[in-house]
Amino acid sequence: MANYNLLRVNDRLYIHLGADEEDPVYQLAYDGLPNRIEIGEADIVGTVELTAEQLEKIQSEYENGGECGWCGEIARKLVHPHIFDFAPRQKMCKNCWNHDRGVYLGSIGVDIGQFEEDDDSKQCVACRKFIDGKRLLKLEDEKYECEDCAQHMSDMAT
Repeated sequence: MANYNLLRVNDRLYIHLGADEEDPVYQLAYDGLPNRIEIGEADIVGTVELTAEQLEKIQSEYENGGECGWCGEIARKLVHPHIFDFAPRQKMCKNCWNHDRGVYLGSIGVDIGQFEEDDDSKQCVACRKFIDGKRLLKLEDEKYECEDCAQHMSDMAT
């Protein structure tokens, strides 16, 4: 087990994992997502003890996740972009991938495929967006509707 400082930076708590090897101006600061931040003035508010397994999981998120090259959001999992939206050294989050998937399918009829092999995203029959399977309602004939469209339809009915 190893101890790490718990920092408060701009009213957020982070586990300080040290300097970023690629750019020492930034620090690896974990708050449930893999962040690279400039600490500036930070308050040490305590320490956190991490097991080897916990640290390995966090480090894998830094290797596989980070900042999306399209939307700038921090994500646990990023992938190289698809063939129609290639950008050197950039990676794409699931939300941007699913957005592009809907755009290309609707505009040129080409499905760029799933974000990952075990991706459960489906296309909403109403808005045509690809949505994470947890936020979909199954309709008859293996079709799906997202929660937002279902709520909108429910509001219109009342």
